[in-house]
Amino acid sequence: MDNQRCQLDRLNPGLFNLGLNISSTSDKEQLQDVYLYLSTTRKEDPTPTVHNILECMIAYVENKRPLWKRKALKRLESILNDHPHHLNAIADIETIYRHMQMDLHAEIYNTRKNEILKSNDPEHIRQKAICLLEQGYCILAEDVDGYGEASKYSTAIEYLEYGLSMLKSKHDSDPTECIIWKYYIALAYMRYDRRIKVESTTCLSYFFEVKKYLENFDDEHKNFYIARSYVYIGWISIRDSLEANFNSFSGEFQDILQHPLEACERTYRKRPSDTVVLNRYARCLIKNFRRIKNPKDTNDLELAKSLLEKSLTISPESNWGAYSTRIDLCQT
Repeated sequence: MDNQRCQLDRLNPGLFNLGLNISSTSDKEQLQDVYLYLSTTRKEDPTPTVHNILECMIAYVENKRPLWKRKALKRLESILNDHPHHLNAIADIETIYRHMQMDLHAEIYNTRKNEILKSNDPEHIRQKAICLLEQGYCILAEDVDGYGEASKYSTAIEYLEYGLSMLKSKHDSDPTECIIWKYYIALAYMRYDRRIKVESTTCLSYFFEVKKYLENFDDEHKNFYIARSYVYIGWISIRDSLEANFNSFSGEFQDILQHPLEACERTYRKRPSDTVVLNRYARCLIKNFRRIKNPKDTNDLELAKSLLEKSLTISPESNWGAYSTRIDLCQT
């Protein structure tokens, strides 16, 4: 933990130094699959909080294809048109130019990067916090199926939590932006807890905090995070029902935990076209069928099949959550 914190203190912007899985592949089909997945994620997420880092990730994939390097540079430059101090975009442009042996161009961006890193200007401090948060998100987001190594999730949590603490240290930090980043910390904890097989009380608390805060706003963009928090709470409740002790929660939260399928149903009614909601609701139904051990009652499985068919109709390409859940359904 302390070693990781020291590394984060020596902020190193950009995606090229993160050891991403995609960095080791040159397979065209795999690169295209990742490209489609990231592009779909970018379209589905209605809030601007993670749009820039998703653009950086898409550019990272484009850079893996020799004929698309200029396309990658153009994408990163478009980020700087609106956010001139965006550290991850600046650092990645520098790296791409160095790979192209255009050192004079690279040095221009290296100078811009170092000016921000050395500065105590409030906006530059904010950009350093955003850089860490985005790097944590990047590590988390490339794991599309939630079955990555525990060490990856641990690293993502370190980046996200440290970045959020920096962001909150600014007196004018946006509480809504902070709570959205907390959603991604909850997501990282959910996957980490699953890998090390511990009770998911931390991520449950975070998801509920996200839900409680954002439901005070009548905003469709914020409903995106409310719905996904809701359905993840339902999933964790069903997944961990035999092991986890949820007695520390009370009130509305306890009610959700005790009736997770009802929570998923309410979420589905509010966002019937959200593929994450559809896929996770289907997974909850499959898990519940296995839990009750009544092979004659197949209503849950039939509904799960219907939800997955709808999800794949909405997003037939790179919808790995639906495809993996459908395999699970066929094995039930």
